Amino acid sequence: MAGRGKMKALTILVAICAALYSALWFAASTAADRGARGLIDALRADGWQVAYDTMSVRGFPSRLDTTFTGLAVSDGVIGWEAPFLQVFALAWRPTEVIAVWPPQQVISLAGQRVTVDAQGLRASARVVPGTALALDHVTVESGPLTVQSSAVWASGADRALAAFRQAGPGPADYDLFVEAVTLTLPAPLRALLDPDAAQPQALALLRLDAAVALEQPLDRFATGPAALRTLTLRELALDWGSLGLTGGGQISVAADGTPEGRITLHLRNWRAVIALAVAAGAIAPEVAPTWETMGDTLSQGAPVLDLPVTFANGLMSLGPLPLGPAPRLR
Repeated sequence: MAGRGKMKALTILVAICAALYSALWFAASTAADRGARGLIDALRADGWQVAYDTMSVRGFPSRLDTTFTGLAVSDGVIGWEAPFLQVFALAWRPTEVIAVWPPQQVISLAGQRVTVDAQGLRASARVVPGTALALDHVTVESGPLTVQSSAVWASGADRALAAFRQAGPGPADYDLFVEAVTLTLPAPLRALLDPDAAQPQALALLRLDAAVALEQPLDRFATGPAALRTLTLRELALDWGSLGLTGGGQISVAADGTPEGRITLHLRNWRAVIALAVAAGAIAPEVAPTWETMGDTLSQGAPVLDLPVTFANGLMSLGPLPLGPAPRLR
């Protein structure tokens, strides 16, 4: 009898726990549903047109899987259409989400329809639990992808990754990383940069690794776009056939948006770059020898040319050459 009583008590306890967990999941799913609909209402209030066929929240008992079907979003100039969009989160960790896009989607831009075919296109993001909901990180990645425009141009990459994360020591300090492998240049851009097709159609590598400090942290209390305070370029890398570009340095941004600092670029096979500039019409053929003489002087005959890009007193210069007013970064 005692054993039977213990079993009954255990069964009741399990039933209570199950009921409580079910209630918690239902509350979390209701909050997810309300949040998704609130975001749509906010977009519509800002003038966006948002339409979808269905929206559902499933995943009991451990997940919150929000799925939209037949999505169409537009502000009259930019539009996006997708057969579905899925956002996943663990029921006990709703501040971390994973978004999954379909293999094909369409972006409308400046009168063009751009079809994006991507394998494994997904994003992950996390906000810090608390009232501010400060951004901790966001990562977007894709396997092989192609971009085809109705304006008869196409691009693509074997792999692409973009990541942005809070890195300290301050709450508005972040790391930024972007990388594309085998990045195919659109034909009009390649014809502009390399009219004689001296280089391959694709960049073997494009990479940016930087630290950025903003004026305010990215959280729900942010007022307007966060202005840039400093940029530390740890690595810039571009590999295009026989040409290569790397770089690094740091700039700070004054209150009026004027940058101060230096970024040093290292240009591999700089003579071929001059030849490209001549072919593209950026340098007159009769002036090319002057550029080569200058390159020989600066590089001391080496195949790699170091070019410091300096920002000072509102002006910008490339090595000894003045380039004019520096761009405003705010």
